[in-house]
Amino acid sequence: MRRPILLRSTGNRGRNARPGSDPPLARSGANYIVAMTNPRVAAFTMVRDESNFLDIWLRHYQTVLPQADLVVLDHLTSDDSIKHAAQVHNFQVKPVNHPAYDDFGWYTERIEAEQRELLNDYDVVVFAESDELLWHPDGLSAVVSRLKHDAIRAVGWQVIEQPDEPPVVVDRTLLPQRSTWFRRPTFDKTLITTVPLKYSHGFHHAEPEQPRDDDLLLIHLHTIDKRWAREKKRRIVTYADYDQQTKQTNLGWHNRVVDDEFDRWWSNLELQFRMEPIPQAISDAFPT
Repeated sequence: MRRPILLRSTGNRGRNARPGSDPPLARSGANYIVAMTNPRVAAFTMVRDESNFLDIWLRHYQTVLPQADLVVLDHLTSDDSIKHAAQVHNFQVKPVNHPAYDDFGWYTERIEAEQRELLNDYDVVVFAESDELLWHPDGLSAVVSRLKHDAIRAVGWQVIEQPDEPPVVVDRTLLPQRSTWFRRPTFDKTLITTVPLKYSHGFHHAEPEQPRDDDLLLIHLHTIDKRWAREKKRRIVTYADYDQQTKQTNLGWHNRVVDDEFDRWWSNLELQFRMEPIPQAISDAFPT
């Protein structure tokens, strides 16, 4: 007998404040029906040296899932972040050993393989990178228990630090500490699924293509703290096992910008994208 999942609804507090000016592509009524009773759900990610984001990821997804159903693939972490997280959270750790960092082909295939494996034991599987938090005004319970399609695509928004904002305090609720985000269509990712998916590099596209729910937000935290972003990129370029083909093809180039190049990259974000205030209703309702 399937045991119930601890999915917690946040209610309707954010429904009337759905951000953005994109035309609606798929409304909730078209995407969801009452289809599963107490579905088994797992969420997983892959990390290396994520001292800031791993704890945030675990805290966020344990608000909707039992900790035992959270899976972290550890790709040669050396900064003790896994060890420290395990002292606070009860999650599954799966070591993965691959001789190159940021080998996009291997990374994509490993995520697809883990998704297939978890779907042998779970009805629904959520994959999100360590700086990606999924949120729905009705709670993720509404998403996983009323799926009409095989999978569902989220709407991507990226939170960014403003010049007058202090560093993020990790053990405080995140969104009230930031005032601004911007729309990132490339982060309209399909991360909640009942079937195995085939992904492009970066998981920005999935096959088969899935409908989008405009109320399901993927909140990308890559730029929530400028200091974190700068330090992470400086750390990445020191990895002796960084994949050479990735460098030669310039995939993920923004992960390797440091010093003056980092400052130009950050400034260009503010020029390239339209900054918008984070709606107060969403900031207030966000659980992490």
